[in-house]
Amino acid sequence: AVVSTQSTGAPVKVNVPLNFGVEYLDRPHHCNVQIDLKDNKVLSANSLVLSYNSLVFERLFEKDPFTGMTDFEEENVRCFIRSLYSGEISVQNSSFRELSKMAAVFQVGWVQQACQEYFLEAVHKIQKLDEEQ
Repeated sequence: AVVSTQSTGAPVKVNVPLNFGVEYLDRPHHCNVQIDLKDNKVLSANSLVLSYNSLVFERLFEKDPFTGMTDFEEENVRCFIRSLYSGEISVQNSSFRELSKMAAVFQVGWVQQACQEYFLEAVHKIQKLDEEQ
C-alpha cells in the first residue's frame, strides 16, 4: 500500500495484503455490521473486511454486529475504516492522534506503522528546522 503524509507529501510504503474496494463501504447490501459514530450517525461496513484487518473487530462482531466509535471524530473514523477497505491511508496533522489511537485500539499493525512513519518524519523535519536556525 502507499501511504502519503502531509508534511512532505512523500509516499510511505507499508505492506497490506488485500484491497477490498472502497466502493463497497457503506452500501447496505454489502454490509452486515454498523459502527456508531458521533451525533447519532452510523457507518455500515462488512465484518469480513474489518475482521481481516483486525482481530479486535473479529472478536467484537462475534458477539454483536454493532460497535461504537463515538470517541473519535466522524471524519477520522471514516478515514480509518476506508483505509481497511483500500489498503491505503493518508495521515495528516489533524488526524494523526486519532488514527494512531484507533490503530492501537483495534490492533491494525500497518496503520500503526504508517502513523509511526508520519511521526518520525515530522520529528525529523522539526530537527532539520532547528539545525537551520
